[in-house]
Amino acid sequence: MNLDAIIIVLREVLEAAVLASLLLALAQRLALGRIWFWSSLSIGGVMAWLYADAIGWISELWDYSGQEVLNATMQIAIFAAFCFLLFILRHADGRRGNLSAAAAVIIGLALVRELSEILLYLQSYLVQDANALPIILGSAVGFATGVSVGVMLYFVTLWVVDWQRAQTVILSVLSVVVAGILMQAVSLLMQVDRLPQVSALWDTGDVIDERSTLGQLLYALIGYEATPTVWHMTVYVSALLVMLFLMRSPKRVEL
Repeated sequence: MNLDAIIIVLREVLEAAVLASLLLALAQRLALGRIWFWSSLSIGGVMAWLYADAIGWISELWDYSGQEVLNATMQIAIFAAFCFLLFILRHADGRRGNLSAAAAVIIGLALVRELSEILLYLQSYLVQDANALPIILGSAVGFATGVSVGVMLYFVTLWVVDWQRAQTVILSVLSVVVAGILMQAVSLLMQVDRLPQVSALWDTGDVIDERSTLGQLLYALIGYEATPTVWHMTVYVSALLVMLFLMRSPKRVEL
């Protein structure tokens, strides 16, 4: 069994699992049903497979920056969909159906982004028969671990008695995760020179190495960057402020 495969796949699954579990728990409390959830998983899974299958020509787009630009676009779309969800939560006026649509978009895009990375990772090793089995076993363990974390998080959230406080916690955690996703988009756009290169504000690599197990898990959960630039911090703080403003707006849904 390959330890690197476990960590790599767990990192990819964990982000989507946290988003899916918390959004599903929120929808459960708001009586939105689960059809939207299973639909988002199905469509997201199919789109992830198609995306991975077409990665050759996608990568050649926009002067060979297609994969980075499309991934960043999906991450920005996740942020936009979550902001829309927050707005609808506070200003529903009978439009709760839009909540499930926004949640489905978030989960679907997260699956396309993360599952396609897993598929590409596995494809790169399947052509090497000698290395395939340890990678597959490690990937299976990482995938199962990430899904298990999501399932446990879902049920723990549902068992919380004080739902009003739990809702605030759920939205706050989701905001941090989504802000981290948006900061990942900054890194991708800087890699392909869609944003100007600037010096890092600091370097915490000696404390938490991005390549370490902890560093990779923090990257998945909060978008951890050991050497953030002014672009990273501006986008991260601005995103949190926007989501906080939407969460604190006057009206809210009666649960």
